[in-house]
Amino acid sequence: MKLKSVIQAIRKREFGYYASKRIFQYFERRKPDLQPFASDYMFDNRKRDSDNLLIVLLGFQPFYWDAVLNRVKRNAEEFKEGVDVCLCVPCGANVDAWGGARRFAENYGFSFLRIKDDLLAQAQNTAILLHPNAKWIFKIDEDIILPDNYLTDMKRSYVDAEDRMIYKIGFLTPLLNLNGVCTHHFLKAISIEKDYEQEFGTYKVNSINNAPIHLSSAVAKFIWKHSIPFDVVAKKVKESKGEDYMLAPVRYSIGAILCTRNFWEEIGYFKLSVIGRGAEEEIQMNTYCQTNMLGIVVAKKILAGHLGFYRQKEACRLFFEEHINEIKHN
Repeated sequence: MKLKSVIQAIRKREFGYYASKRIFQYFERRKPDLQPFASDYMFDNRKRDSDNLLIVLLGFQPFYWDAVLNRVKRNAEEFKEGVDVCLCVPCGANVDAWGGARRFAENYGFSFLRIKDDLLAQAQNTAILLHPNAKWIFKIDEDIILPDNYLTDMKRSYVDAEDRMIYKIGFLTPLLNLNGVCTHHFLKAISIEKDYEQEFGTYKVNSINNAPIHLSSAVAKFIWKHSIPFDVVAKKVKESKGEDYMLAPVRYSIGAILCTRNFWEEIGYFKLSVIGRGAEEEIQMNTYCQTNMLGIVVAKKILAGHLGFYRQKEACRLFFEEHINEIKHN
């Protein structure tokens, strides 16, 4: 079986988790000598040489792009410091997909980067390389819903948290509504933890392979039902009582992060794996922070919406389509 066919089968869940892992390990041993930066790419340059760069990874869920990128545009306009936005497509196989992303970039005045191979880390590394003045690196995936003033609040929180905490920060994240670490804190922030317990029992994250928050469509729907209207709920979280920050106690998602260029250089750029495999840079960043005593800091008052992962992706998409007006910016 060719690697491309294997990747497609894994994405469709035609293999079990452990079988998929063994297949990836086999191809890992046979992977070519991949470079951290792409040598073959298309770049529509609309940068303003800002100190701030926002990378938006696109490619597989174009049905979210209008809502996600509309909020990105609003945030870029609100951010008084200025920001260069670069839409990145790590694989050019689907002409309609990357062509649509390129049109969004042109309409909104964003830069656009497309690389030849399906390598998420290489796309991000190349985007950062093409923005040499960027000292602050924001990054979001294509299924992340941003609140108003996200860029402003994240930058302020990074500086504030590093001043107040005893740890140097590796990377900063928002409070993701659908996330193994954050969902419990989200439930508490909007005072619905008892409602969750009545329906699903005590909130637990048993492991990455069997936690309800990772696998259950019913849990995902419950979380999103209480996340809309999104702007109203984001304001409620922002005004909630309790601590502003916490350290992630276990592996944390990098679907929405802020880090510095110095950190990116310190870890030796984002790590590449076999073509089509994701999460390698997530493991790398978490491992590096834990090993070197750098804080993975969650800004608990900044809510961001995550539109699903693992087996509840389809349920989240259906919910999004049914409630798009309450999720899109008004």
